[in-house]
Amino acid sequence: MTDRYDVVTSRKDKDGKFRSTKIGAAFVKGERISVVLDALPIGNSEGQAWLTLFPAKPKDDKAAANEPAAQDMNDSIPF
Repeated sequence: MTDRYDVVTSRKDKDGKFRSTKIGAAFVKGERISVVLDALPIGNSEGQAWLTLFPAKPKDDKAAANEPAAQDMNDSIPF
């Protein structure tokens, strides 16, 4: 079992599609689950705010996604 989860909330956008946003993390230690939120979810028209837990993505994947693509610095300068 994963010890860490991403906390995600989903809302419908103006086109009716669901958009998910990571707003925190949850940690499992023994029988206890601790949740830390970096943002507060906005309730739907019924006042409900649903949170979903997903197994946390490895930090290496997240870091690689945020890095710019490697560029070949050995090409000739066009001017």
